[in-house]
Amino acid sequence: MYMGLRIVGNTVYFGLQTGFDLVNGSQGFAPGDFAIDVDGDQVYDYAINFSISGSAVTYTLYENPVWEDVVYSQHNISNPFRNVGGDIIDTFFFDTGYGSGIFPNNIDGGVSHVLEGFFDLSALDLHSGGDILLHWTMECGNDYLQVTGVVPEPTSLAMCGAGLLGLLIGRRRLRK
Repeated sequence: MYMGLRIVGNTVYFGLQTGFDLVNGSQGFAPGDFAIDVDGDQVYDYAINFSISGSAVTYTLYENPVWEDVVYSQHNISNPFRNVGGDIIDTFFFDTGYGSGIFPNNIDGGVSHVLEGFFDLSALDLHSGGDILLHWTMECGNDYLQVTGVVPEPTSLAMCGAGLLGLLIGRRRLRK
């Protein structure tokens, strides 16, 4: 299983590759939704529900989600599993956001299911800067993935650029 989260400018990109069937589930267990923590308090402030039709994916972004836990209580570390309510913030559609098959990085040669999408960072109005945590699991809770995306701070980037510019100017003056 792989999951990625990347923030470039004002766009949040996310992706998931898993052997778990994201369309039909597996052995009676359903796939979960994405959970997002924007302030580091380990409470998931947002959920991304998805529905798949062919290769098309519709994502719905929720604020203040209502979470359902995994089936097995001994897997509580895998929570949350699925969003069952909350305030709908946005819906976005990707006509090629889902794929399945055998990919070169499948070590055991099994079938992988891949979801990809992106949305505007400003949709996360509870986010006040800092890192963003993305979480995913399935209903049984046997496995879960979490990844943190670092949000670049414009001030830090500007200061770094100004420092580099100062070094270049100083170097030119030394040559003269």
